[in-house]
Amino acid sequence: MKQRLLPLVPLLVGLACSSPKPIDPRVWRPTSNDRAEYIPGPLKSFGSFDNPSDALKAACPLILSKPNATVGHLQERDPELAVRVATEYCAWLYYTPEHKYELSMLTDVPAPGSALQGEATCLLPPNVDDPRYAPSSIKYIILLHNHPFSSEISKPDVNFAIAMANAHALTADA
Repeated sequence: MKQRLLPLVPLLVGLACSSPKPIDPRVWRPTSNDRAEYIPGPLKSFGSFDNPSDALKAACPLILSKPNATVGHLQERDPELAVRVATEYCAWLYYTPEHKYELSMLTDVPAPGSALQGEATCLLPPNVDDPRYAPSSIKYIILLHNHPFSSEISKPDVNFAIAMANAHALTADA
């Protein structure tokens, strides 16, 4: 009996230690050493853009290509599975002193309590930490996120946008 169970031990230990989400170099997940109010920027290999339209045209497909960024196809077949796997990704599109539009890293950290409410809501830090620029020189243009369930803008989305507009006085010479 002991000999039959021993081969399973490495498998069980391996499963217990595996990471729940794959490591993606474009997705930032804070550690205990990170400042919770800052998300790193810019997103490497995304590029700089001269206008916000080009930056959005590049950012939207990038966000929607992430795992479980859209789960509308699962809603009718298995709504519980759709809620469990849905992932919202957030990022800042910001304007630099060099007159370029950049994207922060993406984050998929869920907002507290969102899973319990059957939602997928990411927690976007209010500031970008771009080591090339003084924090006060960055202009916050657009907070970006996907809607995994293909839903309309929600009341929490509006409230967060208002809070960020108040925090950053979302105006820029762009």
